[in-house]
Amino acid sequence: MLGVDGLDGQSLKETAKRLNARFEDEYFLVEFRENGARLFRKELKIRAGWLKLNYFQFRLDPQTLKALKAKSDSDEDDDTDDRQGAIGEFDLFARGIKPWDIRHWLHHPNREIRIGLWVAMFAAALEFGPDLISSLRALFQTP
Repeated sequence: MLGVDGLDGQSLKETAKRLNARFEDEYFLVEFRENGARLFRKELKIRAGWLKLNYFQFRLDPQTLKALKAKSDSDEDDDTDDRQGAIGEFDLFARGIKPWDIRHWLHHPNREIRIGLWVAMFAAALEFGPDLISSLRALFQTP
C-alpha cells in the first residue's frame, strides 16, 4: 500500500522505525466500511507499530475509535471505554493526500494552516468579488 521497497528481512522494530520516519508528516484519507456500507471517512496519520497484534486487528486514536464504535452495526460496544475495541469486521481503504485535494486544505488538521487559507480566500473574495460578479452578470445578460 505504501510502496516502500527494501523492507524484506528487517525486524518489525526496524521496519516500523523506517516507515514512521518516511510518513511522519503525511496524511492519508482513510475510509471505514462495514458490510459494504461506508461508515465514515477521516484524514489520519498512519503509524506503523512494532508490537504484533492479531491478524485482523488494528489500533486507532481515541476520537476515531469512538466514531467507529458509534457508527458500527454492533450495539454492544457503543458506550464502552477506550480500552475495548470496536466489535465487527471492517474494511479499510486508504490513499495518500495529494497537493490538489482541496477538501484537505480547507479542513486541514493543523489549525494555523486552515485559518490562513480561509483568511486568504476571504481577502481574495473581497478584492476580486465585485469584478467577478460584474463579469458573470455581463456573461449571463448577453444574448
